Amino acid sequence: MAYEHFFEGFDKGEQKFEYQFRIGGLTSEMGWLMTAGNVNGKKDAKEFAFPLNLSLTVEKKDGKWLIAAMHFSTLTGDSATGTKDTK
Repeated sequence: MAYEHFFEGFDKGEQKFEYQFRIGGLTSEMGWLMTAGNVNGKKDAKEFAFPLNLSLTVEKKDGKWLIAAMHFSTLTGDSATGTKDTK
């Protein structure tokens, strides 16, 4: 699975999610989710915290739920101005 690479090194069971917004829908064959919030946890035994935006679409194929599309992002750059320095 392509997304496994993004989660390498995270300490299993050490993540905590604080959702500030979430919405989604589900039918017998597909579903979708959009959420925003904060993630706290450990990666390689070091604590971390960051904001997260996530959208996910899933579909059922041959009785298994599979990710059809997934996007996640986090804020980067200077938090005081909300932009990156381009100098």
